[in-house]
Amino acid sequence: MKNILFAAFLAMVFTSGCGGKTYYESADKSKNETEREHMECEYEAEKATASVVDSDERRERIDSLVDKCMRLKGYQPQ
Repeated sequence: MKNILFAAFLAMVFTSGCGGKTYYESADKSKNETEREHMECEYEAEKATASVVDSDERRERIDSLVDKCMRLKGYQPQ
């Protein structure tokens, strides 16, 4: 029984991802400007995915759109 619980715990840890927030950086932009532009990208991505019902799928799409938006603004992920 303990082995099954341990295996279930490991499966949960590995499937939950090691992600987190991606940080972006640009040599010619301040931290405040970076945060503002990230919030703008996040807002636009949330609007664009408002009709997606599945929360995991929506989060993936938002993350992808934010990444594209930030790269278009000249940022690189860190």
